[in-house]
Amino acid sequence: MQYVNDWMVLGLVVGLLCGGLVAGRRFGSLAAWWLAGGAWLSFRLADRLWRTAVTELRADDPGLDMAFWLPVAYGALFLALFVPVACWALSLKAKRDFQLPGGAEALVASAGGAVTGLILTLALVQAHVLHPLAPRSIPATLAVARPVLSALGQKYVAPIAASPAAPPAPKDGGR
Repeated sequence: MQYVNDWMVLGLVVGLLCGGLVAGRRFGSLAAWWLAGGAWLSFRLADRLWRTAVTELRADDPGLDMAFWLPVAYGALFLALFVPVACWALSLKAKRDFQLPGGAEALVASAGGAVTGLILTLALVQAHVLHPLAPRSIPATLAVARPVLSALGQKYVAPIAASPAAPPAPKDGGR
């Protein structure tokens, strides 16, 4: 996280959106919107499964460096759900078999690719929002991303402590 800053995130946003536009045009409208749907499902499911994965990691090794594993766990869950959908959608060669009439194909395909790029950007940002050093490294990104992620229904939009909370002291003085 020490190398990630707001400028790097801005570069990733531009890169993923442009890459999504190009991919949409290259693979066709059907594949672009299928990828967007797969990215959305992966984005939502990774948010729901993330807490369980991190709890299991912490239970297996209490001394684990959670500052490193918080974003890695989210990213791994997202990719584990998205990559099979992407491979399947891209193997269909839908642009050859299904095209919208006229100029609509290019417009719809580009829109689908842009939506896919935007969802990939949101997933990347959410993985880094969970990092304990995020408020110091990417403050402007957090100011923009947290309301957007919350509005989209994501549950985990704030950093979580890297170490488990200490148990409360006994009220009877330890007797």
